[in-house]
Amino acid sequence: SFYFTSFRQKQHGIRNSSPELAAPITTPVNHHQNLYQEKIMGAPKYKKRSWWDDTLSYSTVKIVKVRDWRLGALHYLFLFGIVCYICLYAIWWNQGYIAKENPEGLVRATLRAPPSLPSIDNLGYCTNSSGTNPNFKGYQTYPCQYQSANNVAFPVGATSPIFLTTRYKVFQRNAPSVDCSSSNSTDCVITDTSNNLNIAPVPRFYTAGIENYTLFVDHIVYALSNDFAEKNTNMKGELYKGNKFLRYLEDGRTGDIFTVAEILESAQIDLDSLFLPLFPI
Repeated sequence: SFYFTSFRQKQHGIRNSSPELAAPITTPVNHHQNLYQEKIMGAPKYKKRSWWDDTLSYSTVKIVKVRDWRLGALHYLFLFGIVCYICLYAIWWNQGYIAKENPEGLVRATLRAPPSLPSIDNLGYCTNSSGTNPNFKGYQTYPCQYQSANNVAFPVGATSPIFLTTRYKVFQRNAPSVDCSSSNSTDCVITDTSNNLNIAPVPRFYTAGIENYTLFVDHIVYALSNDFAEKNTNMKGELYKGNKFLRYLEDGRTGDIFTVAEILESAQIDLDSLFLPLFPI
């Protein structure tokens, strides 16, 4: 694309001394540059900005491409970390797409004595059984008595929490004799409590067959923020002792019924170990 005009003139025998027609001898001509200059020079001029141009204009961003493999690798590494955080941790592991709330619960439990209690003769922890043994599993034995559910549950009518009496004392006291025939009588005020002392040794008793008493548990869970409320009758459940499966709790039941023995087994509590000497009475 480069040539010298003087070479063509000499080849064709043309001699011209006019400075206007003479071409430069040593100046190269770049056709690509001339073509670019012609396009620029021949391009139409921009029109004057109008009111519409300013009113309907919009903004955009400038994109810069950085040609450096170190910065590019760092850029894509950060992008990969963001994708892993969102997809693996936030969505899959943490389940961020689920609305969560710590639920509140209400529990009502009632106690019922079994239809038939075991014979005291078959209870090794009772001293009045046929196989009398002063020690049962290394713990002190006492006489046993049958009790109704109302006597075992304390206080009477309590449903949440509920306290079950497994061992108790029996006190006998003399009631003071007072004459309250007159409301102004000083005899109505007890000033001497000496007659109200124990008159006999205090016996201790076990509740016979407490393991066979049943608890009826009815509970509900609710979450106010998520407008959720459900009863245990519409839920499925499972009873475990640690990692050991005990039984299913199917939905559609009227309530959860457990024996005291099942609750103690699930909680891995030995009722005998809670007697003497830890809690002497």
